[in-house]
Amino acid sequence: MLNRRTLTLHFLIVAVLASGCLKTRAQLEGDAPAAANSPLAKEQNATPNSRPVRSNEIDEIKMEITRLTGKLEVLEKNLREKQSSEDSNSNQSEAELSKRLEALEKTQLEILSRLAQKQEAIAAAGTDYFESGKTAYKKKQYEDAVDLLSKYLSKKNADNIADATYLRAESYYKLKKYQKAILDYSKFAENKFGKTPMVPEALYKIGLSFENLGLKDDAKAFYQDLVNRYPKSARTKAAKKKLN
Repeated sequence: MLNRRTLTLHFLIVAVLASGCLKTRAQLEGDAPAAANSPLAKEQNATPNSRPVRSNEIDEIKMEITRLTGKLEVLEKNLREKQSSEDSNSNQSEAELSKRLEALEKTQLEILSRLAQKQEAIAAAGTDYFESGKTAYKKKQYEDAVDLLSKYLSKKNADNIADATYLRAESYYKLKKYQKAILDYSKFAENKFGKTPMVPEALYKIGLSFENLGLKDDAKAFYQDLVNRYPKSARTKAAKKKLN
């Protein structure tokens, strides 16, 4: 690129030497036919000893060439530096992006690990909810018992559903939340957990709950059901007294 421009500048020198003044390439090309027929050209062609070009003019042109060449070198240097800087910035950007991606992947793995640990803890706590609920009930901490047992029963694969449901019903009854107690006791009355020893007790507690709500007729219906279904139960004698 630099050599081509230098040749162009040398062409301009030749043109200047031929015309006696500095012109552009377009001017030189436009004036070429006219210059051939100019008086000066005729004089130069006709006279062997034409006017020599002054040395100071040549020096000035050389200085101008040197100045322009210097500018070109500076521009090309700046261009190379700019390209190098852009390449460096590009490489730097790629390196930074790579680091960020690695950091994100590491963070993601840490989050997944913590999530897995939390899920394991929740799964382990599922069993603890039942045991903690039992402990709370024994300590007469009925509100805590209801909360813990409810969390346990919210599990899909809970093993001790019958025991947890009965303890929650008992906790509701102790808290005098009779309607909720009836809902849990009714699951035993309907044999949802099979014929367990808790069914007669549940029937009796449903009767008591209705009685405490002021619904004596409903209470008697469950006392009678207890007597009919479990005549030998320990609660049957108490139910008969309620019916008399």
